[in-house]
Amino acid sequence: MELSFIDFETATGDRASACALGLVVLDGRRVAERRSWLIRPPANAYSGFNIAIHHITPEMTRHAPRFDAVWPQIRPYLDGCVAVAHNASFDMGVLRGCLERYGLPLPELRFYCTLVLGRAVLPEEPSHKLNLLCDRFGIRFRHHDAEADAWAAAQLLVKLLEFTGAGDIAELAAAHGVGPGVVGAQACSSCRRIPRRKSKRT
Repeated sequence: MELSFIDFETATGDRASACALGLVVLDGRRVAERRSWLIRPPANAYSGFNIAIHHITPEMTRHAPRFDAVWPQIRPYLDGCVAVAHNASFDMGVLRGCLERYGLPLPELRFYCTLVLGRAVLPEEPSHKLNLLCDRFGIRFRHHDAEADAWAAAQLLVKLLEFTGAGDIAELAAAHGVGPGVVGAQACSSCRRIPRRKSKRT
């Protein structure tokens, strides 16, 4: 099963202000492809808070393409595919915000969240942030670099598969009561823990 791991960085608190996207394709447990894009956010406007996190500046994206110009390159990795992100509610929110801003249709995809999976598999951990879960497994990367974060999420999934003995992400999720999220024209939903039904007393 091929999985497309994504990570967005934003220029401001606006979900439509993507300024970078990292993408990693995981084929089984092997990284098959790595890509990244700098994206010019609307009006090339940034907040100092966001710059302090990812160190992307207006000068770096002044001549970068807008999201609608790079979307044709990104879409084949997502439409009809299974995507993964750490804290996927944020990344899927950015994806939807950017598409809506430029009047582009939503792709049809299922997605999983390594934050939700990490909480399900390792509930005893004091924090399930990407960098701290990666520290637990000895994964080293440059945090808040979009491509590096996507790569780290892919490596984290591999470690979770090894830790649990699951064959793939669907098996891992099902074993720990996690349902995939959905993005599409008909419906959108989040990747989440599925409450277990209580058995009825006879």
